[in-house]
Amino acid sequence: MNDSNDPNPGLLKSAGIVSACIMMSRITGLIREDYRLLSELDIPTIEATCLRMARVVKKSKRVFIISAARFFPVSFFLNYALVYFGINVTLLDNQGFMAREYAQTFDQDGALIVFSFNYYHRDVVSLTEIAAQKSMKVLAVTDFEISPISKIADECIYLPGMGDNFRVSISPVFILAQHLVNEIATVIGRSPPKYVADEPQELQDSVG
Repeated sequence: MNDSNDPNPGLLKSAGIVSACIMMSRITGLIREDYRLLSELDIPTIEATCLRMARVVKKSKRVFIISAARFFPVSFFLNYALVYFGINVTLLDNQGFMAREYAQTFDQDGALIVFSFNYYHRDVVSLTEIAAQKSMKVLAVTDFEISPISKIADECIYLPGMGDNFRVSISPVFILAQHLVNEIATVIGRSPPKYVADEPQELQDSVG
């Protein structure tokens, strides 16, 4: 006979199942929201813009990358990919005052890739303005046309709904960064990885 103070194994198992279901529901919610946001984008326009961005990167003697706050993993990934491709790239995130020093080397032969969303980090905006003043190509991913980055970018992709909200997944930004990496790989003659889902229906089925 079990001691009366011992937990009931049946209740523990039920609690574990309920907890797992709640967690899966939350994860599914994130996936569905990511898919909704991405499916509302103008994909042909984004693909064309990413291709133009990739060609700018190929022509540039030096590429700088900057984001801020929770989007740092995206810029870190992009920096890693460009280093892997042998591109002269510098990550400006978390450089502190050194970022201003790097800005002194901005020129018309370079490019700045920037990820900036509401609330627009002032250092990111400031460095982007310096890049534009020095005729450096600015390749941006931001949220709205009223973004301070949008006004000075040479190429811009709009991804609304991000912002400084930790309840919102940054996966859509990662997907755009991954697509940009694939386009860069193509224009420099490297083989991009094959996409997992060739048809939208495959993705719908995976989260349905």
